[in-house]
Amino acid sequence: MSSISAVEPPPRKLDIAPGILKEARKRLGLSRAEAWEKVNAALKAASDPPMPPDHLAILEAGTDRPTLAEVEALASAYLIPFTAFFGTLPERPVHDFRLAADAGESTLSYDTWRRLSTFDTYYEVARELSGALGESERETLIPKATLPLSTSADEIEPLGERMRATLGITDTLQQSWPDEDAARLAVQERIENTGTFVFSLSLPLGECRGASRWDEGGPPAILLNAADSSSARLFTLAHEYAHLMFAPPSRPTAICDPAQRAADRREEHIANRVAAAALVPRSLLALALPPTPPEGAYREWPPAMKRDIRQTFKVSHDVIGIRLHHLGIASGVRLTKGFWRQPGSGFARGSAGTRAERYRRAFGHKGADMVRRALEAELASPVEIAGLLDTKVADVETAFGPGQPP
Repeated sequence: MSSISAVEPPPRKLDIAPGILKEARKRLGLSRAEAWEKVNAALKAASDPPMPPDHLAILEAGTDRPTLAEVEALASAYLIPFTAFFGTLPERPVHDFRLAADAGESTLSYDTWRRLSTFDTYYEVARELSGALGESERETLIPKATLPLSTSADEIEPLGERMRATLGITDTLQQSWPDEDAARLAVQERIENTGTFVFSLSLPLGECRGASRWDEGGPPAILLNAADSSSARLFTLAHEYAHLMFAPPSRPTAICDPAQRAADRREEHIANRVAAAALVPRSLLALALPPTPPEGAYREWPPAMKRDIRQTFKVSHDVIGIRLHHLGIASGVRLTKGFWRQPGSGFARGSAGTRAERYRRAFGHKGADMVRRALEAELASPVEIAGLLDTKVADVETAFGPGQPP
């Protein structure tokens, strides 16, 4: 008697929206070869068969349809929801990017978009758990402000003072910070106390220093580049907080890539100056500067004098230069490319520590505490949190379980 072997049916193919594959790929600035490599990496991670070299071009041409496994891999590679392939690409929800000074109008790299996609994921986790804990409708303490008509000191100064007052930053407190790390941690804690989530992820140097997001019905959130120096992250905190002051939830979110930012950088300039006014107040400048400041550009001032001034404020020389120029004390502002390339300390970088420690640092004190409280109240299970974060249940339990440090 001959045996009949079972033959598996071919995988079912899905009808996706026309042109969606090419549009999603080009939005990330990927060549077809680069996209193919990333799709195959996603297929391999899921233990699915690889995609033939010419198959992506065939799919984009519409002469064949993708399988379920291929659509899942494409969604992972293109950093979009699975459902987007059956409708339209969603707008990027990140409100603002604080770009590097020399980023220009270049397209953000795939690695940066991937990290910003992780920021989106963290934001959605914060939104869902805030709602489960009954905090989604709580009024934040961020002061709402109207975007000033100009960047004049008369219009910027009150906004910087308002930020300091809201965050409880006094001259005495600021002078007590021993170093840049202490300054950044103190400001971050005060920003989190206003109801704002502060996430940290390592992004490629030279592209993006931070971002912010505040959807209607959701919490405000800031993203810091963990690979940046502490003084740069301190300024990013104030810069993005200024954006949140100008962007209450009633304002729609928007795609903000470098080319679009270059087209209208007015709010960027204002956010920079408000942040500088908040971190380098006139009252402390009067104490830090000599009775008769040197003439000319700040970069040409005596090095020892500049070191003493920087020690007072814990920000970069670039920020101090911007502030002094804005107040008419110094001239010749020129942002240095070298400062951008200063890396953060080993502890701050996302690669340091255990996986659980990296998750806790990435979520910040407020985010980690929220996840822990949701688990303890059984409003969410470790399995559900792991599903939201696309990680292992053991990682969630180790990072956010009862008794874990913030």
